[in-house]
Amino acid sequence: MNKEKGKNKKTIILVIILLVLIFIGYKFFWNTDSAASDETAVIDNEVVLKFVAMLEEIKALKLDVSFFASPIFTSLKDYTVEISPQPVGRKNPFAPIGVGDSGL
Repeated sequence: MNKEKGKNKKTIILVIILLVLIFIGYKFFWNTDSAASDETAVIDNEVVLKFVAMLEEIKALKLDVSFFASPIFTSLKDYTVEISPQPVGRKNPFAPIGVGDSGL
């Protein structure tokens, strides 16, 4: 279970880093407005630095999952109620009555 959480955490961090790199690549390589890009490049760099700092803070977080093994937590009972399937409404609820009702 701990291996799965570590793997999921690494995957999420990798996806976030890839998204940041794609965003930076788009801004620097495909942005043709040079006057605006010089001004926004400084802002983008600041945003990226703040984002990286936040990622480092997230990496430093340590979660104590021993709570889930405690007798109090394991003694909790599940009182969920199964919800029966409900009929589906119209495809477009904002369409006038009688329009688009066929083919549900």
